[in-house]
Amino acid sequence: MEGRRVRFGRFCYDTRGGLLQAGGAQTRLQPQVAQLLSVLIAHPGELVDHDTLMDTLWPDSVVGPEALTQTVSRLRRALGETSRAPRHLETLHKRGYRFLGEVVDDDVSATGDPVPTDAPWTHTTLHGAQHHLGRRFPSLTLAAHPDLERVGETARLTALRLGEAVALSRLEPGFRRLRADVARPIADPFVSRSPVRLAADGDAITLTSNPVAGLRVDGRPVDKVARVSASELARGVVLELGERVALVLHDAAEPKVPRRDLGVLGSSYATGALRNELRRLIERDVHLLVCGPDGADLAVVGRALAAAPTGSARPLVTLAADAAPPAFDEAMSAAAGGVLVVRDADLLPTEAAARLARLAASEVRLVLETHLPAAAATIHPTLRAIPSYPIELTPLEGRRADVAPLLLAAVCATMDAPPWRGSDAPWVAARLLARLVQYDWPGEDAQLRTAARQLAILGADGPVDRLPSWLDAVGGAR
Repeated sequence: MEGRRVRFGRFCYDTRGGLLQAGGAQTRLQPQVAQLLSVLIAHPGELVDHDTLMDTLWPDSVVGPEALTQTVSRLRRALGETSRAPRHLETLHKRGYRFLGEVVDDDVSATGDPVPTDAPWTHTTLHGAQHHLGRRFPSLTLAAHPDLERVGETARLTALRLGEAVALSRLEPGFRRLRADVARPIADPFVSRSPVRLAADGDAITLTSNPVAGLRVDGRPVDKVARVSASELARGVVLELGERVALVLHDAAEPKVPRRDLGVLGSSYATGALRNELRRLIERDVHLLVCGPDGADLAVVGRALAAAPTGSARPLVTLAADAAPPAFDEAMSAAAGGVLVVRDADLLPTEAAARLARLAASEVRLVLETHLPAAAATIHPTLRAIPSYPIELTPLEGRRADVAPLLLAAVCATMDAPPWRGSDAPWVAARLLARLVQYDWPGEDAQLRTAARQLAILGADGPVDRLPSWLDAVGGAR
């Protein structure tokens, strides 16, 4: 992908080569400094927090905050300014940095050619609908690995946003959990060292394989090149490397500070966006209306609110909408200062809805659960009477990156200890987990928990070598 030139103040910056020009002088920035400038100019006028910068500049390394401080100082020297008199780079104490001033696209590449504007992850797409940095970015999530404790670890493909290729092999990239400091490669001896190359191609990603990589994309062998479209990336595409490792290539949401998971498991874009939204809502006195398809785990929102750190433990009470008045009174009293979850809230009697409508969120935080779509729930006569903030959960079929971590967590919940611990052989074959990730899960989380219970039974005495019969029977697991 060719570089681009952008202008700000008296400077012209070649984003591909890291070449900073002012007047007749030219400075080639050090790689980390160039990457820092590229990230900041993609967010003119916006805070870019410390964690985002650390993860972007050092995605596979463990460095201290002083590394970022030194890189910022080098950039300031190149721009001819100081922290006390910033013209372009403002420090927001203990939060991050903000780029000041207007950034305009010069529309000329380093080769002198017009530059395409259809690469949503690159730092040079600065305007309008293309301004995706900090919102969506491509990621890889481990869906199967000989060490099942690693399922759910994610690699952020930040290089794609910067117009660079990413190598996928036994040795790179590094994968980590949300709050982990150390990133680890796949490191399975049965995965080739010869990499599959990923590169941004407009709003898609191309994968260039080789004969020894053993790459399969959604079950199809790939010896040369495969292309993953934007719509496929939004849902997630399953990549298999040989016989023991499977991954999901997908969109993810930029994690906001603090990077807590709030008990919300998964790395898909929808799940990351839900965590970000919940972080904003935790400190606000507002009731929530949670909408999702039949079988979806609507309780995830109530659990996140109750688990959020607030300085003291908060009660979490669940109430059925058709509960008898005495149970209703008891639940409201028990939930004082905490969270009251009302299941099937669209079935609330009129009198009960009126009582809930008079509750202040500062006294009891209501979480109203309904399987109605959000568009219908917000105009439902009963639900409309209770002022609330609507949240609509994305179906599992649009969150492939979440399936394997959720499935294995459900397996663990049915047993005293994870059945794969202490085993030399993979407890469940990568090809089986890959098929489960590709399944559409029309019954949502409830159906996934049923599958988990069956897998636990099938694998009680050794590795799982087949799927539950009903999955093969319906033909949903491709």
